[in-house]
Amino acid sequence: MVYKLHKAMIFVFVCVVTLGHTQYSDAFDKPTVGGKYSKTFEASRNGPRAFLPEGEWELAYSDITSNNLVTRIGHFILFQSEGGKIKNIISIVQSVEWASGGYVASRMCGRTNMHLNITELNIVGGEQSCYYVNHFTPTFYTTRNQKNKKGFDVQKYFEKNGISMPHHYIYSGYRFAEEDSFIDVKYYRNPVIDGFDNYPRSEWGSSPWHSSSMVNDAIKKEYIQKYIEWTKENYEIARNNFKRKSYALDHIIRYPFKPNAEKSTEFTVSEKNKEQKKAMELTSEYLAVDLETLDIENLKSLDLCVINKFRKSEMLESEIEKRGLRCSNILRINNN
Repeated sequence: MVYKLHKAMIFVFVCVVTLGHTQYSDAFDKPTVGGKYSKTFEASRNGPRAFLPEGEWELAYSDITSNNLVTRIGHFILFQSEGGKIKNIISIVQSVEWASGGYVASRMCGRTNMHLNITELNIVGGEQSCYYVNHFTPTFYTTRNQKNKKGFDVQKYFEKNGISMPHHYIYSGYRFAEEDSFIDVKYYRNPVIDGFDNYPRSEWGSSPWHSSSMVNDAIKKEYIQKYIEWTKENYEIARNNFKRKSYALDHIIRYPFKPNAEKSTEFTVSEKNKEQKKAMELTSEYLAVDLETLDIENLKSLDLCVINKFRKSEMLESEIEKRGLRCSNILRINNN
């Protein structure tokens, strides 16, 4: 029987199973929700440790479950907020006691549909080491049950404290495992804090942060690249903290942002209602114009997509393809 973490608001499925039978006791007091942390997070005296980027972090969720061999697994969520909005979130899933035999291979290591995935090792029952960058659309819950307990509780904690959650996150993750311990830690960033729009909710594949949606958006590409570089730079620090090396505590981790998000082109049509109205008024004028007279190359993306919706032509389709536009996304965002 495989131990499976159920999908929660800000998490991806992670399988965690010890393959051996010997367990070792370890001093452990479950961290208390509302507690404040800085620099590192240590759930148990001798267990894995995770680095915390600069500033103070508040614990929003703390729970202990057990896998198929009754090894205790810790689940923790820390966050930072700014102006009543989530700024950063850290999700940690880790062993809180030693157990021989190792763990199953990570489902995150080796994935190919991310902005970045570097996997060094992913050995069943042995050493595992990988890091990655991805985007995420959280689920919002109205009821609480065993399947969404974590996501629901975190959501309610934020609501109680007057903190709003974005529709999309960018995150980097690290997975490390040895025979007696493991850790999965993910660092989520709210792009709204850095000047991007809180784009409407979408499926993962049609997210404005999906690589296919950013083909012609240099600003989003720059933003993701900064996060990729940040993830690579902190890989050794993350691994050294997992191994509890003392010199890993000497680093102050800072986020690499902010780029000039105001120049992001492909999805900015929804930034302000006034701009939406003006764009649609301009578009209505084009609907009565002879297509042969249009300066298609200089049309705004929204105008191009709307005109093509009502007056499809090879010229318009060719320009849309040349720009790499996803008109369905642009039109959906403009209508919200």
